[in-house]
Amino acid sequence: MRLLTLRLLCCALLLLLWQAGGAVWAQEQPTPSRPLGVVLVEVARALNVDLMYDPALVANHQAPKGEAFGSPTHQLQALVRHANLTVRQLPSGTYVLMPAQPLPPPSEGLVQGLVRDALTGDPLPGAHVLILGLAVDVADAHGRFHFSSVPPGDYQLSASYVGYQAVLDSIRVRAGETIVRRFQLAPQPIYISPLIVEGERTQTRFDAYSQIRPQRGLAPHTHGVADAVRGLNNLMGVRVGDAMADVHVQGGESGEHQFRLDGAPLFEPVHLRGLLGAFNPFAIKQIQVHKAGFGAAHGSHIAGVIEAEHTVRSLDGRHLDVQVDPLSVNGRAFAALPRWGQLQGDLMVAGRRSLWQLHQPAQLSTLLEEWNAPDAFLPKASLLAAQEQYPALAARLGQTKDTLKYNPQQVPNLGFSDVHAATRLRIGTNHRLYGSVYRGWNRIDGNGISVEVAPDSTGGDPYVSRDDYRWTNSVAQIQYVGVLNAKTLLTTRVRKSRYHLQHTYNASQNAVRPLGIDFVVRLPKDVEPADDGNRIRELAVESRIDRMHGTGHLAQFGISAVRTDHRFSIEDMYFKPIQNEASNWQFTAFGEEQHQVSEALKVTVGSRLTWLPQRQRFYLEPRLQAQYHQRQSRIGPWSARLASGLYRQFINQFEISSISPSALLPAIRFWLPVDSTMRPPQAYHAALDLAWEPTPGWLLRAESYYKYQPRLLQIDYQQLWSHLVDEESTGTMQSAFLRMGKGYGYGTSLGVEHRGQTLRWSLQYEYTVTRRTPLFRTDVAYERAPWTEPHRLELALDWRPADAFIATARWRGSWGRAWGFRRAYYDYLATDSLGHRNPVYGDFDLREPEAHRLKPFYQFDLGAAYSHTFGPVALQVRVDVQNLLNRANVADWSLLAVPNEAGTTYRRIARNHLPRTASLAVRLRW
Repeated sequence: MRLLTLRLLCCALLLLLWQAGGAVWAQEQPTPSRPLGVVLVEVARALNVDLMYDPALVANHQAPKGEAFGSPTHQLQALVRHANLTVRQLPSGTYVLMPAQPLPPPSEGLVQGLVRDALTGDPLPGAHVLILGLAVDVADAHGRFHFSSVPPGDYQLSASYVGYQAVLDSIRVRAGETIVRRFQLAPQPIYISPLIVEGERTQTRFDAYSQIRPQRGLAPHTHGVADAVRGLNNLMGVRVGDAMADVHVQGGESGEHQFRLDGAPLFEPVHLRGLLGAFNPFAIKQIQVHKAGFGAAHGSHIAGVIEAEHTVRSLDGRHLDVQVDPLSVNGRAFAALPRWGQLQGDLMVAGRRSLWQLHQPAQLSTLLEEWNAPDAFLPKASLLAAQEQYPALAARLGQTKDTLKYNPQQVPNLGFSDVHAATRLRIGTNHRLYGSVYRGWNRIDGNGISVEVAPDSTGGDPYVSRDDYRWTNSVAQIQYVGVLNAKTLLTTRVRKSRYHLQHTYNASQNAVRPLGIDFVVRLPKDVEPADDGNRIRELAVESRIDRMHGTGHLAQFGISAVRTDHRFSIEDMYFKPIQNEASNWQFTAFGEEQHQVSEALKVTVGSRLTWLPQRQRFYLEPRLQAQYHQRQSRIGPWSARLASGLYRQFINQFEISSISPSALLPAIRFWLPVDSTMRPPQAYHAALDLAWEPTPGWLLRAESYYKYQPRLLQIDYQQLWSHLVDEESTGTMQSAFLRMGKGYGYGTSLGVEHRGQTLRWSLQYEYTVTRRTPLFRTDVAYERAPWTEPHRLELALDWRPADAFIATARWRGSWGRAWGFRRAYYDYLATDSLGHRNPVYGDFDLREPEAHRLKPFYQFDLGAAYSHTFGPVALQVRVDVQNLLNRANVADWSLLAVPNEAGTTYRRIARNHLPRTASLAVRLRW
């Protein structure tokens, strides 16, 4: 009873705090007696936007009387227009006031207004307002709508909202006149689902990026676990792999884009089927994906940039959020910092921890056991191949005819945890401070394998060979944004990123004996377990100036200095030791000019210039982009984007395939900045994107791109094996284990989306071609990239029959997947450097990876969630079923050698993706 009373008191206290801190700008605008500067601060906070300006601009001005409508830009513009000021939104999202330029006499009119509930008077955010035959707008969070540049004439104005009766009104627009309409909609018993994953598609507005924002519906989940990275699968041109959940942007390799958190690089070694992720999705406000043709301000990467941004402020007034799912517990808390003079701010803290030690879902543990099953064929076959090239090695390596027996000792052990903290401080009207920190810990003990040696072999009793991975990620940054004058904004950031991987395997020196190789004789007696590792630290100082000049002109200039310290080492019995360690500097300057040629057309020209001291070279990267957005058209709103540019990459991700008997993690992933021996990768982009909204509720989209990559960096497996003839050979410079390659890629994505009263559905098709320099063939110039899915089709449905219930269905299919065997089979058995002149095993020629076609991939997922509110507490219970039809989708193959009287036959062993898996998650918000 006492515990219940205490809980009720806590809930009451939280409710009072929520009500006290949740006050927003009233629907009616302030009276003229209030200073304009005070009202601007209140409005910006209510709209949850950043507004900066020189206080001298608003001195001696009062706020106007009346209501403001439309987007934040239009609402702010309505407040400052009488003061001869205008509002511009920078690419960073910050709004800035500047002196207005003289305008010609208006030839068109404005239509604006408000949509409310007729019974309660509450605003109806998201209501559709339509000028029949001309344009459509969506009401903002306060129910306001706004149409600018309406030609004079008579029109029918319609307001509708799912669950309410539509209203139709007649209006007459005159040049220079503003028409205001307030709609009162009567409720009717129909309800709509809010958006689940929201793209930057409102009004068919096209930017150089796609964007996802988790809403109050179902966030992207994998195995019942909230997963922001998996949500990227919903964006056009972005594919998240099914096994390791690697992200591929428009056909690019997983290492050809950069993942950033609040502007700082985040090095993500493995996502492991959605079981391990880089960060807590509860801490993320939104993720933007900059694709082909992105601007100069976004960096140097040959495929794209993925930017995640911390959330800082609660948008629904609830300040504590906790979810428990089958694999983890997630939580976050918001707080408003105490106000001190002109200083005020917000704080967010979030954390996550895995529950694998307490609970292992049956389907997932069974799947990991299957993926952890050892492959005895690859280690022996790879050394046999080497002996064919180097006959002198046969005596030294011994006979490789021992019989091996591998048995998984236990279910692989997983673990992860992370913490996030982010704050935003407002110092008066023209200064901002943003700060955030993140640290994540991950581990995989993937290969607890018991190895038994045949009786005719030495080695004694069985023993355990382990294969353990540990890695940490850390990111910290602080950013200052300040107004220098009425037209100039300064942004300065200091950031630091750190990544450290440790990979330990072969727990004892005897672990090499079952391979049938007499390495124990020639290895030093004091040999330690092999230990691979990668450590990279990046410290950077960046500064940027945004300056508005003239009508429709925005210039950006930026400089940065980046110091990168890295160390990469790999020790393996199969190839030479590699050690690469250095400290490098990188100095970059960029400039970009945006010109609003007309209300519909915007052209952006820019370039980056990078100096690498280790190479004593400058690198230039010009960029060009044109965006056209026609809001008013007889065929409906439409937009287009055409972009091109030159892109380079100075920090690169690589993977060395694992030859370990187990392949839970098929490769060792590491990052290196280019050194003096290698030239940075280079790519040319061309992109064309189109969007069209023929009628309200329907959206058609198309994206196409072409990338030519005349310079790429690839792992050189021939160099890795060179120590078999030269024991003194080691890799110290990158040219010792990397080689130059080239490639190209192109693709097209088509999508249609419809938003109805209770049902929203979308259909997307993607066609992708990516080709690269072959690793082990000389008779062809290009071959298909291993990660390519040429054809991909996705259907998504979201259904909300009532406000408290939402259900989702997702079906995905892909065709044309090749490279069916584990990647290590091709890297070690088919590489020319091994001299295995005939790498054919039965019916399988490993020099022909494009012939190893996997069956089509099909997966159907269902999810449902029910929400209920108890005063200040909101409860959500959700159920997810993945692969509902329990289809056996093949991930890859391995080989099994079966001796018989006629010789040896080879049988293909399939390893499958996720079986049918059900999960339950519970979420509470206060």
